[in-house]
Amino acid sequence: MKNGLRGNAATQDALMSKAFLRAGVKVLIRKEEHVVERQCEDGIWVLRNEKTDRALELNTDEIVNLYATGHFVFRAGPIVSLRDGRIRPAPLPERPVDAGSDPDAKYRLKFVRGVAGFPITQAVLQPRIQEIWEALDPRHDRPPGWTSVYRWVRAFERSEGNPLSLIASVSARGNRTPRFEKEVLWICEDTIESEYLTLERPSIADVTRICQARVRAVNKTRSPREALRKPTDRLLKRLIGLLPVFDVYRARHGRDAALKKFRNSTKVRIAEAILEHGEMDHTRLDLFAIDDDTGVPLGRPWLTVLIDVYSRYILGIAISFEPPSRATVAQCLRHAFMPKQGLRERFPEIVNDWDGYGIFSGITVDGGAEFRSEELERIYFECDIEAVFAPRKTPWFKGKVERVQGTLNRGISAFAPGKTFEGIVDKEDYDPTQHAIVTLSQLELIVNKWIVDVYHQKPHRALGCSPAKMWKDSAKTTNIPMIADPLRFEAIVAGSDKRILSHKGIEYSNLLYNSPEMGELRRIYGDRIEVEIRFNRSNYGSVIVLHPERKTPIRVPCLRPDYAEGLTEWQHKICRRYAREHGSGDDPDAYLDAFHAISKLVRADLKVGKAKGVSRERMARWKGGKQGDEANDLPQHQPEAQPPSLGDQLAPLVTGKASPTPAPSPAPEPRAKTRPIHRFEVRIEDRNPAVDGDREAPEKDMQ
Repeated sequence: MKNGLRGNAATQDALMSKAFLRAGVKVLIRKEEHVVERQCEDGIWVLRNEKTDRALELNTDEIVNLYATGHFVFRAGPIVSLRDGRIRPAPLPERPVDAGSDPDAKYRLKFVRGVAGFPITQAVLQPRIQEIWEALDPRHDRPPGWTSVYRWVRAFERSEGNPLSLIASVSARGNRTPRFEKEVLWICEDTIESEYLTLERPSIADVTRICQARVRAVNKTRSPREALRKPTDRLLKRLIGLLPVFDVYRARHGRDAALKKFRNSTKVRIAEAILEHGEMDHTRLDLFAIDDDTGVPLGRPWLTVLIDVYSRYILGIAISFEPPSRATVAQCLRHAFMPKQGLRERFPEIVNDWDGYGIFSGITVDGGAEFRSEELERIYFECDIEAVFAPRKTPWFKGKVERVQGTLNRGISAFAPGKTFEGIVDKEDYDPTQHAIVTLSQLELIVNKWIVDVYHQKPHRALGCSPAKMWKDSAKTTNIPMIADPLRFEAIVAGSDKRILSHKGIEYSNLLYNSPEMGELRRIYGDRIEVEIRFNRSNYGSVIVLHPERKTPIRVPCLRPDYAEGLTEWQHKICRRYAREHGSGDDPDAYLDAFHAISKLVRADLKVGKAKGVSRERMARWKGGKQGDEANDLPQHQPEAQPPSLGDQLAPLVTGKASPTPAPSPAPEPRAKTRPIHRFEVRIEDRNPAVDGDREAPEKDMQ
C-alpha cells in the first residue's frame, strides 16, 4: 500500500524505547559516531566512523560487551513537532507520559497504531477513527478529525516511530514574533558588550537607561511612525540570559574569579589508605608572638603543615619566622617522616601521644619555588614520592590542608590576646601588638597541644571518628614506610656542593670541617681529593660528606663548634659581611665576635622598642637561629604585671570557654642612654632567592 505505514521498517524497529542492530542504524562507540553498514556472512558487523571514515569490525559478543558497559549507545532518531513539523529535541518528562506531563500522548498513540496499514485518505481514515474512538474507555467527547490523525501519523513516521513525537511541545506555544525592532536589539546587544560586560559591573537598570538614551537619539532622526520602541529591563535581562554565564562572570569579575566560582572538582584524589597521599601548605598564624626575654612583640610566625588525606591526621609541622623556603619544607617533611619521640617530655602539658609518622606515596603542594628546589626533587625521587603541583590560584586543589590551617588558626587564636583580624574594620580599636602575651616557646607548646590533644581527639564529621582513632585503626593493617637511614635523609634534604678535601679538612663558606674519617679517605684516595658535601642551611655545625665510591653519608663536624653549632646560613652571611665592613677580618674568630655584637645590638633594639614592623620580624628570624651568651649583659625587663600562667592560656583551647583578657602590661619606663658611643651599622637582609630558592622576594636592608 503506497500511502500506508506497514512497510516502514524504522517505525517498527524504533517503537517506544526499542532499538535494533541493523544496517543504517547510527550508534555511538566510546562517544564516537558510527553507522552500521552491514553484517557479513561470518557474523561480523561492519561499522564506519562518521568522522574518520574508517571501518570497524566487531562480532556480536564484542558489541554486547560494549553495550553492557555503556560504551555502545544507539543514537536517538529525530523528533518531529506535531505543531509545525520541525525537528525538535527529544523531551524528557519528569513523570511517565500517561501519568502526568501529557496524558494525550498515549491517547494519540492508540489512533496512530489503529490506522497503521490503512491508506491515508479521508474516506478510509474517518470510519476507522470512529471505530477506534468507540472502543476506547474512557474516551474524549468526540473523535479527533482525520487531518489531526494524519498529522500524528506523519510526525510519528518522520520520527522513525518514536512515541516521543506525540508529546505536545508546550514550550513552543505562544507568540514567537519579535516585540522589538532589529535596530533596538542591535543597540541593546552593543551596549551590553561595551557597558555591562566590564569590570565596573554596572547594574541592568543603568544599562537600560543607556540603551533608552541611544534609542531616543535614533528616534530624533525618524518620523513618529518609524520611531523605535523603548527597551525595557526585561529585554536586557533576556538578552543577557542568552549569553554563557561563565563568559558574563569572567567579563565582570575577572578570569581568576570566574575559574574559582565555576570550578569543577573532577581531579580530587581519593586516598584509600593512610600515607597514600598528603597535602602540604604554608600559612601565617593569626597571632603575634613576643620575645621570651624582653616581652617585645615580634610579629606573626609562619606555620607549615603536612596532613594525611585518608585519616585527616597531621603528620608534620614547622613553626618559624623564616619565610616559606626549602629549609622550612624540609623541616616539615622530616618532622612528618620521623617518630615524635620525647614530645611529652619536652611539653609535660600534652596528654596524648603523637603517633603518626611515615613516608607518603604522594603529596599535593602549590607551585611555590620552595617545593621545586633541587633538594626537594631529590626527596621526591629517592623516597618515591609523587609530587602533585596544584594549578595557580586553586586553593581547593588541596582543600583539606587549607581547611585544617583555618581551623588551627581559629582554634589557637580565638581566645588568645595578640590575635589578628581579617581586616582593619574587624580590628576596630584592638591593637594586637599591645595585647600580645604569647611567647615563642609558649606558642610552640600551644600549637603542639592543640594538634595532639584537641584536633586529633575530636570526632571528624567526614570520618565519623577522630583522626587519632582512624590513624590507629589503619596503622594496625598498614606497613608504615620509614626512612632507612636518617643521616641519608639529612643528606638528601641538604644543599649540595663539591669541595676539595686536604690535610686542613674541607673548607666551606670560610669554615673548616674535619674528622678522623676524612683522614682515612685521604689515605685511600689521595692527599687532595674532590668530594661531594651536603650542608644544612639551618645548622652550619656540621656537613655531610658522601663516600667517593659507596656514596654513604659521613657526618663531619666544624672545627669551630663554638661559632658554627646551631648557626643558620642567613646568620652566617650577616656575620661575614659585618666582619668585612668593620675590618675585623675574614676568619671564624672575627665571625664569632661579629655574631655576639649583632646579637647584643638586636637585643638592645628590642629592649628599647626601637625596631618595628619588618625589622622586628627580621630580628625574630635572627633569634630563631643560634643564640648568643650575652643575655646577662643587659638589664632584664621586669614588667609590673606578669602575663597569665600557661595553664590559664591553654584552658580555653580544651574547654571552649573564653577567659578574660588581661589588661596590657604598662609600658616600661624609658631606659637611660647607656649605649656605647660607637653605633655599629647592622644590615640584616633576607636570603638571595637565586641561591636559596625562596618564594618571596628579598626585602630591603634593615639599618
